[in-house]
Amino acid sequence: MSYYLSVDGGGTKVAAILFDEDFKCLSTGKGGSANILFDSSNVIEDHISACLDQIFTGKVELVIDVLHLNILGPAELFLKALRKRAKLQHLNIICEGQMGLLAGTQRLNGIVAVAGTGSCVYGYEGSQEASIGGWGSLIGDEGSGFHVGKEGIMAAIRAYEYWGPSTLLQPMIMEAWGLNSMTELVSRIYGTAWRSIVSSAAPVVSQAALAGDETAIRIFKQAGEKLALQTIALIAKDSLPPNLPITIAGSVWKGHPSMYERFREVIADSYPEALVVKPIFEPVVGGVIRQAVSDRGELQPSLLNRLRNEYAAFLY
Repeated sequence: MSYYLSVDGGGTKVAAILFDEDFKCLSTGKGGSANILFDSSNVIEDHISACLDQIFTGKVELVIDVLHLNILGPAELFLKALRKRAKLQHLNIICEGQMGLLAGTQRLNGIVAVAGTGSCVYGYEGSQEASIGGWGSLIGDEGSGFHVGKEGIMAAIRAYEYWGPSTLLQPMIMEAWGLNSMTELVSRIYGTAWRSIVSSAAPVVSQAALAGDETAIRIFKQAGEKLALQTIALIAKDSLPPNLPITIAGSVWKGHPSMYERFREVIADSYPEALVVKPIFEPVVGGVIRQAVSDRGELQPSLLNRLRNEYAAFLY
């Protein structure tokens, strides 16, 4: 029996799936974030260990034939933790974009717009790899969780100071953060882990948008538009065929349907022939798909249907 491990480690969490040669899910694990830019090595090690402890509970002396690994932190941190629990034969590093594309479209060629804590757009065709974005929250990450959270906080402040429209965001952020006054925002954000604090406002913006708040909906539409403009720029800049499948990845897309709808509209305005599709699986399943493609070639409908059932917990 051969064993495989698929790992997706980003700014929000580390997720992992242990599976066998028949692509049966044997165990799963999840830990905290793994972004070395914002977390210390010790914190990331703790998050990785928490994830792997869930994977290997009750399993001893396993040999992992292939590890499919995408992680923002140093790969060696993960490998060090893994080798304490299992033997590893082969390592396959998969970047964030490839992981999302494989999980979303089950193809090696295509374009994926990632909107998690950060954001980036990736394109792949044969040996060609391209990307736009990924500049970080201070100078980029348009359409990301940080961006949506920041826009939501700013809209709440404008409403509070009477130079912006009234919005549910003001009372909802105050309630979510336990604030007695809007002026407490300053001490809540500055002098703390400001990036995670600001990003944590994104789910509140989602709640307001789903409740029909026009300001919150506009924030999600703008996020989708910004990622669409980056996708269009990527196609033009790197001469990628516009008929490549285009998909999305990351939790921010789930905040409100208007984000994806606006994304599709803007791309269609420039490239009517573009095929924009919603992903089938969460990115962590990308390693499972990569192994299936390696073993079986193009996925047949019967195998894809079996994977849908086997990994129903990871359907996007």
